[in-house]
Amino acid sequence: MKLHVAAITLAIAMTVSSLPGAAIAKTRLIVNCFWPPQHFVCTKVLPGWIEEVERVTEGRVTANIPPKSVSPPPEQLASVEKAWSMRLYNSMA
Repeated sequence: MKLHVAAITLAIAMTVSSLPGAAIAKTRLIVNCFWPPQHFVCTKVLPGWIEEVERVTEGRVTANIPPKSVSPPPEQLASVEKAWSMRLYNSMA
């Protein structure tokens, strides 16, 4: 489980650090937790990680955890791909 959380954290950190102007612009992350809201990952792990990210970025990166999963586990990848494609389309328009 720790390895899984570490992999997710690394993927998010790499994504944020690769964004143009990420060190200067304020960035807001949506951190999805598809476990039930009372699960320890949603109540302890992710909020702690968010606090640490906000601290080390001096508030340039903030995040929130929606009250329920933005998509069910089998659709997570498609949801992320759709969001990125829409973001790229909007930035090119």
